[in-house]
Amino acid sequence: MPIHSLSRELWITYATDSAILHLGLQKALKYAVKRPAPTQRLGGSFLFCRTPLLFEIGAAPERVWEVLTDAGRYPEWNPVIVRLEGELKAGKTIEFENRSGKSSMVFRPKVLTVTPDKELRWLGRLWVPGLFDGEHAFVLDEVRPGVTRLRHGERFRGLLVPFLHGWIRGSVREDFTRINAALKERAEQAT
Repeated sequence: MPIHSLSRELWITYATDSAILHLGLQKALKYAVKRPAPTQRLGGSFLFCRTPLLFEIGAAPERVWEVLTDAGRYPEWNPVIVRLEGELKAGKTIEFENRSGKSSMVFRPKVLTVTPDKELRWLGRLWVPGLFDGEHAFVLDEVRPGVTRLRHGERFRGLLVPFLHGWIRGSVREDFTRINAALKERAEQAT
């Protein structure tokens, strides 16, 4: 399901395949916040949740895109992704340093989608596919001339999601909010 069809809520939805129960995740399911399953299933036996945020920026999508894709300037404005290297082109691998609080991690996701002035999406994984995968997206929509709606979020899938949903709900959402505010400030500055 594309990020643009999500609401502001954080959803944690669990697949019902019996394979999950055989993996010993009954405890995680017992404490989960359950919501109705989306109309489009992800397939397989993944556990997943999403963290979409909507944000309005007083700048045209072209300006927001310019800031978002100028990797060399991330240290100047982005308080969370403090370094971004690599070519923002579908199929390429990028590298970025994510600083959350006092900790820092380096990620090497694969770029999935680059649609100028519209969408940037990448997929990162922890060690092996299906353990903890994050599909990160920035989607830009012009709501009126000179105003862009940013839909920024990440869909997390994998067996570790039930154990990390508190972190996703808290720290990740806070980081996304910080990124959005910094992107808004930077994009609204005169060029």
